[in-house]
Amino acid sequence: MSRIFLYLAAFALFGFFLVRSFSDPATMKPFLEGCLSGGASAQQCECLGKYVHKHLDAKEVVAILENRVVSQTFQDKIATVVKSGSARCR
Repeated sequence: MSRIFLYLAAFALFGFFLVRSFSDPATMKPFLEGCLSGGASAQQCECLGKYVHKHLDAKEVVAILENRVVSQTFQDKIATVVKSGSARCR
């Protein structure tokens, strides 16, 4: 009986981390607001937001939102992701 509870707890914990890693409202909402203020449609911003969050981790997205992009390598990575995402989200 205790194994069942252990498996259920592990499954619930895994589900929590899975959902949390694929939808991060702490960075998605500010990203969408910035995108919309740039003149893109809500549909384009939603698509680009999902694309960016899929290809960059949460710390990288926060660094972009806080304008802390300092290395050339990181700038190049962002440019590549945004260019690819923009092409996909037309």
